Amino acid sequence: MAVEFVVEDGTGLTNSTSYVSVAEFQQYWENRGTVYSSESSIQKWLNEATAYADLTYCWGGTIADDDQALLVPRIGWADVYGRDLDDSVPTYLKNGVCELAAARQGVDPEASSTVGVASKSYGPVSVSYRGGSNGQSVKYPTAEKWFGMMMLCRGLRNWPS
Repeated sequence: MAVEFVVEDGTGLTNSTSYVSVAEFQQYWENRGTVYSSESSIQKWLNEATAYADLTYCWGGTIADDDQALLVPRIGWADVYGRDLDDSVPTYLKNGVCELAAARQGVDPEASSTVGVASKSYGPVSVSYRGGSNGQSVKYPTAEKWFGMMMLCRGLRNWPS
């Protein structure tokens, strides 16, 4: 079975899975000197990065249509400069998804909540465990800068405990 891959075009599609097309992703990275060619892998990465962005970041405004599959397009939404972002998939969002997709390359978000593996030795006993950076969350600074241009709350979504 093939990956379902439908790019949101700004109309609030009911079946969209990505904010970015494969061609847009490839052009974004070619402009930065990197070539990605595996179309099926890129589709998976973009689907995952889109879902990660929608679940993690706090967008302004409200969704345009109750039936749309993704959280964008939105109404009553502006960037940090006050420019209207209504009824579109902003370039900021596309760039951020391109950054996330390349950085994560399909990594399960639950599996990447901490960074690294640590090792401790106590005499003859050695212990290795996940979370070698003292449990710090994985960061995507370039993607977060792009997303920051249009976020409502200037930070990551805070989920209730």
